[in-house]
Amino acid sequence: MRRAFLGTSEDNYWTKAGPRYAAIRVPQATEGASRKRGIDSMEKVLDSNGVDLGALQQMEQQALLLLRQYDRGEADLEHTLHAVLTYDKMHGDQRNHEKAYRRVLEDKPWKACTCSICQQCGVEVILFRGNNRNRRRGFHNVRVFYEKFRKEVSKLRAVSSESEATPLQLSLRF
Repeated sequence: MRRAFLGTSEDNYWTKAGPRYAAIRVPQATEGASRKRGIDSMEKVLDSNGVDLGALQQMEQQALLLLRQYDRGEADLEHTLHAVLTYDKMHGDQRNHEKAYRRVLEDKPWKACTCSICQQCGVEVILFRGNNRNRRRGFHNVRVFYEKFRKEVSKLRAVSSESEATPLQLSLRF
């Protein structure tokens, strides 16, 4: 269950159909922000890129604006992806998420999901940004896991009702 909230770099967002997607990282540009899992400290970001906090915040807001417009069909993929990747690369020289970000933006898995979180939040659910967004995505993932688990248990119950149940099947009964 812990993985539903943390995941790895390419499985932060789960779908009922099976594929898992990377969450798009748009780190908050705030003064004094410390280094976090794969993201340089704000001081290092500003020093290594030769920009001031105001310019970085403008890039952050532009990336967020384009992601929201893309979700509504008002911005194209390439322009949105370019803004997100440009901002993303400011936060560490080892960062190259183009393939993963392109895949999630092309597929728009949050649009196909029927859960209330995805319906209410839209593209925000796919953003790896602040605790509230990350929690919502975690709860979405828990729901996906639960539905898959329930489906598998139903299959086992059907098999056990047709024949004598095995110890494994009996242990999975509620």
